[in-house]
Amino acid sequence: MISVPISLITIIDSEPQDFIIPISIISFLIFYFIIRYFLWNIYGKENIIINNKTISYNRDFGLYQTKYTSNHYYKLDFAIEHVKKDNNVELGELIFINFSEETQLSEVIFQTSILIELKELEKLRQEIELHLYDIDKDKLAGNYIVFSQN
Repeated sequence: MISVPISLITIIDSEPQDFIIPISIISFLIFYFIIRYFLWNIYGKENIIINNKTISYNRDFGLYQTKYTSNHYYKLDFAIEHVKKDNNVELGELIFINFSEETQLSEVIFQTSILIELKELEKLRQEIELHLYDIDKDKLAGNYIVFSQN
């Protein structure tokens, strides 16, 4: 916090052409974050790929996409987190949980950031379980206690 006033004093004491670059950088960063959230709220979607060893995901902002990030899992389970109720529609997020091979402890490996109706989330979770069960039924952690963040 102390560095901000010192930086401002340095800019004020400098010649006008000396602070064009710092102001340009600060303006770009502000513009970047505002535009990014604006695009996410309008065009944002998540792409999730699940196979028998990994879960990969990226975020699509409309004009650009993030790189895919992959997380390996040993045994996969799902949970649905109720987030809020909006216009009598319950919304939530889908949570992907890995059970460690060594300790069998659960850990969250991915959580969606887009709010979806709980009915749709339940259908999605069942569809994922059906496909995962077809891929490798030993990898589905259906016999474990469902993870809770409480």
